[in-house]
This record gives sequence, C-alpha cells and structure tokens, in this order.
Amino acid sequence: MNNELVIAYFIIVSIYGALEVFLELKYSRWVFKQKRKNELNILLASFFLSVYIAPIEYSFTSPTLYLPTIIIGFSLFAIGAYIRILTLQTLKYNFSPLAEAESHTKLILNGVYTYIRHPAYLGVLIMAISGCILFSCIFTYLLFIILTISILKRISKEEKDLLQNFAEYKEYKKNTRKLLPFIY
Repeated sequence: MNNELVIAYFIIVSIYGALEVFLELKYSRWVFKQKRKNELNILLASFFLSVYIAPIEYSFTSPTLYLPTIIIGFSLFAIGAYIRILTLQTLKYNFSPLAEAESHTKLILNGVYTYIRHPAYLGVLIMAISGCILFSCIFTYLLFIILTISILKRISKEEKDLLQNFAEYKEYKKNTRKLLPFIY
C-alpha cells in the first residue's frame, strides 16, 4: 500500500502542477518577457522540493504511516491547491510572480482577498506542509521552514511595493490579515 500511496501523491501533485502552469500561462503576461529573480527562485525551489522530496525521503526512511496523517495530508494538499487555484482565478490578468506591481496591475480586494492579503502564499504553505504531515519526514520539514521564511520575506517586500503603488492598500491592510483569517 505504501508504494501506491507514494505514486498517488506524485500523480496528484503533478496534476496540480500542470494546472498551475496552465493557469499561469493563461493569465500571466510575464512568462517569456522577464527573468525570475533570485528570491522567486528560492521560493519556487523550496516549494517544489518540499512537495516532491517528501515521498522520496519517505522511500528511503520508511517511517510508519498512519491513516489519520494520510487523510490529513491529502486533505491539506487539496485545500491548499483549491486556495491557490481560487486565488489565480480571482487575480486573472493581475497575476505576477514578481513581488512588485506592474503597469497593468490593479489592486484586487474581492474574492479570497476579502479575508486575507496573501491567499496564494497560504495555499502554497498548506500544500507544502501536507507532504510533511503525510510522509512524516524530517528533511521536508526543514524545506518547509525555508519556504515559510522565503514567503514571509517576499510578503514584506510585496507589501512595501503595494503601499507605494496603491493608496487604498493602507486601509485594506488595516482591515485584513496577512495569511490566516482572524489570526495573522
């Protein structure tokens, strides 16, 4: 059963990855025009490593898997993917992987942005922690910590840019939480 679980996880993660790429290509104007910045590369690398290395690490260490952690792990991945896709659908052509507003960018305050300022990052973090919980792997938790630090740094930079480019962002920031509704 454990091999089937690893295969199922890889399939689900890969389907999500393909959907993410499709949505980014559909909505993004930056893909072929701009180079990725180092901070974005660190964020992407730590996310994909934390998601894909969890089952690989599990294959080598083989910790005991428990049904509750399997259910929680897959459920969290689904929730994180849903949040991320919902965010991309809300942003549409305002999506940019860069942590700065572009000339065509509009400030989006509806949909999931009604509740938190950075739902796309919340989705990424939830998906990343899902593999850690599902496969109970130590190295993957370290990658998750790197990812969390990268996201928090990126949010800080992004919010400075949003405050400079959108007068209404200051008021919006007062009325919403950063990553977790009602908490943070």
